[in-house]
Amino acid sequence: NLAISLNNLGTFLSEIGQRENALAPTREAVTIRRRLAETNPDAHLPNLAISLNNLGLFLSGVGQREDALAPAREAVTIRRRLAETNPDAHLPDLAVSLGARAMVLRGQDGQAAVSSMEEAVAILGQLSQALPDMFVPWLARGLTDLAQLLEDVGRDDEAAQIRRMFEDGAAAGS
Repeated sequence: NLAISLNNLGTFLSEIGQRENALAPTREAVTIRRRLAETNPDAHLPNLAISLNNLGLFLSGVGQREDALAPAREAVTIRRRLAETNPDAHLPDLAVSLGARAMVLRGQDGQAAVSSMEEAVAILGQLSQALPDMFVPWLARGLTDLAQLLEDVGRDDEAAQIRRMFEDGAAAGS
């Protein structure tokens, strides 16, 4: 319960703009969840990945991009392993971690950021086919982020194609 509270505190502090203050409780949540995952991985690895995602994003948000890579990568590794054993339960979380890693990589390695987001979007595309009410909004967000990342690396035509897809979809819906 302490790890949950610390993780929530870090998230809340980050959301109100206190990103630097979000780091300490999030690091503590990672430490606690890592210990718990060592004794009972099935129960605690998913929560460790949540805290690692947050830590990566918070570090990136305060400009510590190099330090942000390790937790972002570890979260993807954990969630990829979990998704291999139980895709129904863990594929959505893998997509979230891939998207978070893409945001951490943004500005450091644009091509790697695009690749990570493309993988997230591919997963979200599959999930939105099966459960559109739940995952189409996630897919839309992923595509928006992908378009921005593509623009960051000079792939403007591909970004414009994604944006046109949204415009066409909005016009068809009206």
